Formats: sequence, C-alpha cells, structure tokens
Amino acid sequence: MYTFGMLLVLLGHIGLTPSFNDSYLHRWIYAFHMPLFFWIAGFLFDTKPRGIKFLTRKAKRLLIPLFVLTTIVFLPKVFLSQFALRPIEGSWLSYLESLFIPSDNPVQPLWFLTVLFCVYVMAELFAYILGKYNWGGWLLLGLISVSASYLCTGIEFLGISGTLYYFPYFCLGIICRKMKVTDDRELFSITLSIMLFCLLCVLVYHPLNKYLSALVGLSFSISFIGWLDKKGVPFFPYLRNYTFCIYLLQWFPMVFVRIVFFNLLHLNIWICYCLMFISGLFIPILIAKLILKSSHKKNSFYKILSYTCGLS
Repeated sequence: MYTFGMLLVLLGHIGLTPSFNDSYLHRWIYAFHMPLFFWIAGFLFDTKPRGIKFLTRKAKRLLIPLFVLTTIVFLPKVFLSQFALRPIEGSWLSYLESLFIPSDNPVQPLWFLTVLFCVYVMAELFAYILGKYNWGGWLLLGLISVSASYLCTGIEFLGISGTLYYFPYFCLGIICRKMKVTDDRELFSITLSIMLFCLLCVLVYHPLNKYLSALVGLSFSISFIGWLDKKGVPFFPYLRNYTFCIYLLQWFPMVFVRIVFFNLLHLNIWICYCLMFISGLFIPILIAKLILKSSHKKNSFYKILSYTCGLS
C-alpha cells in the first residue's frame, strides 16, 4: 500500500506546467492518494497511549527532515524563482512562514510532514481519553473532524485545516484494523476492484464530494492491493524500504529535470515526463544506498543525514 501510494505521488508531481493540475490524471490521483497515506498511518497506529516518547520519535522522523530540507532549499529557490511554479520571497519572515505554514514551504511535498505530525499529536491525545479498544470513539472523532474541516477552512498555520481534513482517514484506518476489515477475503475480489475503479473514475469526472471520492479511492486501493496479495503477486516489494526517502527527496531531481531539460533545453514534454518520474524514483534510492553503506554510522552528522533522508 505504501509503494502503491508512493508511485501515485510521483505521477502526481510530474507536472511541467500549471495546466497539469487541471488534467484528469492529476485529479484522479489527488482524489485519494494522500488520504491513503493517512489511512495507512491510522491502520498502523497503536492506540495504547505512549506519550512523550512516541511523539519525540515522530518529531525526529518528521520534523528534522522538514527543518533541514526547508533550510537547504530556501535560498536557492529564491534565486531560481524565475523557473519555479511557486516563486518565493527572500526574507526571514518568508523563511519562518515556510516552516510553520505548510502551503508556503519551498519544497511542496513537505506539507505532509507537518500535517502528519499534528495528526499524531491529536491521535496520541485521544488515545489517552478513549483507551485501547474503543473503535466507536474513533468513529465519533472522525465524524467530528469532518464537520470541523468544513467550519475551519483556510487555517494554514501548522496546517490546521489539513489536519482536520485528513484526521478522519487516520481514524478510519484505526477502525479498519480493529474491525479486521482487511481479513475479509470477499473484500479482495478483482470484480470489486474493477467496480470501485470505474466508480472512482466517474466521481473524478463528475465530483460530488471530496470525502466520497477519497473513500471510494481508498476502498479501491485496499481491494486491489489486497487481491494481489491474496494471489501472491508482490507489488514492487523492493521499493518498500525506500518509500519515505523517495517522498522526501523526489522533489530535487524532478525539479532539476524540469528546469534543465524542459525550461532550458526545451525537450519534448513526454520525454521530460518520463525523465521526471524515473529520476524522482531512482535517484533517492541511490542516495539512500550510499548513505546506508557509509562507514561513519555513529557520528552525529550521519544520524541527522539519516533522519533528513527518511532512513531512521
């Protein structure tokens, strides 16, 4: 599921012009691929309260790469704003905004880190209140969060609006695990997968509600990947260990391809699409392999580098 979601992320980020955001492929992917990651996070979340130790571990994993990558990219992007799809201003205020307002971050995919961390903070707090096995409480929290997301739109600080929108999918992941939904063999039929895929395509073309489209997309993903698993067909298992690294680093080679090969050399747009996808997938894996083979694994620089690249 992580690998499937990551490949969708790469496809969703290969846009070379602003018009790509209006394409059917982009709308199809964005209908459900980020809710999928929050569903997975909820499914893997242990509702037994763990407190500061758990949040400290998540802060290292999510906030260290957020701070380091934002800092590294900020000034170069200021100087290269003429080539950027989202230009930024070079000031201290703009730098601080990029850290605390996810939508202003110079590395667009990093919004996910802030929002996911806030979701974990909410989940850990509610875990103390609800206890370990109260799936009904998580259902109620999800429904409350749905309502709150409609009432609190446009609150960009710390991604509050995004946190409220994605928290219901996190709760749904918890509920699915507690109800053992993924153990239902009938859920994993190829017929159901095809039906859900077709329904998703219709909903993307004729949108009714963003939650409805996302839920259908989630159901399709669970059914399709579950069916492959029951048939013993692995879905690119080699990529699983590198999915977080790919998410964190894919922006860099993809932007390089867009600036050099599309903006400057004016290569064919379809060639550039392919180059962006391939570079965004394999260059982070190459970087991860080089880091993992390092002989200086005990020094502080290696630890920070590992967290920055999603390897710790």
